[in-house]
Amino acid sequence: MTEITVTLPAGLWWTTNDLRGSHHKWDSKVRAVRELGKAAAILSRAELTPPVALHVFVGYPTAVRADPPNIAGTVSKHCVDGFVDAGLLPDDNSSVIVATTYSREAKKSARGTHTLRFVFTEQAIPWGVS
Repeated sequence: MTEITVTLPAGLWWTTNDLRGSHHKWDSKVRAVRELGKAAAILSRAELTPPVALHVFVGYPTAVRADPPNIAGTVSKHCVDGFVDAGLLPDDNSSVIVATTYSREAKKSARGTHTLRFVFTEQAIPWGVS
């Protein structure tokens, strides 16, 4: 099992509920989150052998209600792209990451931040798949 945690400042946090308007306004945020993911993967010095299952624990700065899967197509996806850029994974397709699940982190993140704790579990290669 391999764990990598990425801390996102408030300005780099958004969910699928926020995706309105032109994609151009998100471009700089996407690049920044992807770079944070890449840096975290490089600093971890982790090595993975695909296929893997991925569980993302989402840390919120408050105890209010939350919907962790809402970050699947936003900050979580862009961090994983950064992991690919760093060489931690060869790709993020379904033959490399066979399952992704989301949960709320048990402890709160620091004020003004959100955390994403990525837990990778190496999987046996499914029968009939090469």
